[in-house]
Amino acid sequence: MGVTILPHSIISFLNSNFSCQALTGYQSEWPLGLAWNKQLDIFLRTEFINSVTENNHTEIADSQVLKR
Repeated sequence: MGVTILPHSIISFLNSNFSCQALTGYQSEWPLGLAWNKQLDIFLRTEFINSVTENNHTEIADSQVLKR
């Protein structure tokens, strides 16, 4: 038995033997950061990063994005 925090979009992919409970209320959302090695060209990673940035519902100032 264990506990994990997953994005809501993943729930539809889980087997029916999982019990899911949504986080709600104060502090149920928090900022995330991503870091990756741009020297490695990994298609799935790039698709994931694109998905995260396209589905981000908050505005991100250029000063918050670290580009290397």
